[in-house]
Amino acid sequence: MASDNAERQYLIAREMDLLLAEGERTENHLFDLDYENDNDPEVKKQKAWLDHIRARRDVLDEELHELQGIQRRADVVQLDDRRNR
Repeated sequence: MASDNAERQYLIAREMDLLLAEGERTENHLFDLDYENDNDPEVKKQKAWLDHIRARRDVLDEELHELQGIQRRADVVQLDDRRNR
């Protein structure tokens, strides 16, 4: 379980890093465009993609915090078990 948790945390962190890089690339592309022109289909597409990236990062961030909480609780239980021996 602990190794599964650690592996999942690693994978989430890796995906978040990739999304951060993609978000930066998308923001740079938007600045190259007239990003305030919401009538431009490419601007709309890039803004939608950026919103998707941000939403995915939010979901991953929540999941990562949950997994870290589980890990902390498991660490506390493990420490208590060691003390009680």
